[in-house]
Amino acid sequence: MDKKIYYNAEEVASMLGVSIGKSYKILREMNTELAGTGKTVIRSW
Repeated sequence: MDKKIYYNAEEVASMLGVSIGKSYKILREMNTELAGTGKTVIRSW
């Protein structure tokens, strides 16, 4: 399995050109959205 299935805050910040703090906010929002659809969300921070 070569395809990456998750990204950390530093990688998100780099990909989107935003600060680490902003990337954490984006990840929290995305996790909340996923949890609302019944997906299992595992927080690592």
